Amino acid sequence: MISPETETAIRALSDVDLDQQINLGARSRFQREKFAYLQTEKTRRAKEKADQQGSVEQNQKRREFRLTKISTAVAIVCSILSLVGGGGWYQEHQKTLRAEEDARLHAIEVQKAEHQRLIDADQRLVADYLQPIADLLETNSEIYNDLRKPEFVEPPNWGVLESYLIKIRRTGVPKNSEMKQRIDRLVENDLAVVTLLSKYSGYAKTAEFKTEAAAFRNHALLYSDRWKALLEVVTSGGKFRTGVTPFPEGFPAAVKAEIATRQHRS
Repeated sequence: MISPETETAIRALSDVDLDQQINLGARSRFQREKFAYLQTEKTRRAKEKADQQGSVEQNQKRREFRLTKISTAVAIVCSILSLVGGGGWYQEHQKTLRAEEDARLHAIEVQKAEHQRLIDADQRLVADYLQPIADLLETNSEIYNDLRKPEFVEPPNWGVLESYLIKIRRTGVPKNSEMKQRIDRLVENDLAVVTLLSKYSGYAKTAEFKTEAAAFRNHALLYSDRWKALLEVVTSGGKFRTGVTPFPEGFPAAVKAEIATRQHRS
């Protein structure tokens, strides 16, 4: 059995992410019963799509059957009427039928065009904003995990910025350049995400995404301010603020759910 949280996370994966995790096999972040559930979810989606396609085809056949019956009945009636002098009425009725059919086909084409327009808009929003945000978050997760390795963390268990401050006070800035480069990139990526969020904010669909995005924005801006202030603290010999808004752990999942919502229409 898997937990409801894991089931929700797997169901939130896009079709592309789901296939990617399955193809990763032993390197997937979902293992054992979680990995088995990946296969179950893929099978469920395939069946759901097949059922939807079958339903559409069945409805189309029913409509065609009804139209055939109606056309046949009309043809019989019109034939009878034409025999008793109703030829003019028959011609007018045929014109009306053709006009109604043309209007129906036009409405279908308009509906298809509107649906495609919405799909195209969703794809642009994912490509321009949501997927870059997801990629930056994944990159920053890797950077942060590196910065939490023993060679970077100062005992007893200081945060990244606090550890860097202790190190440069002890050995100087040049000897800790590798750590500084990673923190620089972490902060730059955070600010890039904030910029993308500000551009996407008017299009956000899910309440969870809106809440988590606001929390991330607060975290990223405060973290950036503290990083800028750190070297000034070293120069002045002052104290460095240790309080910080924590990273909103639910934000990456909220981004993936927002992407899935956009991709569901297609």
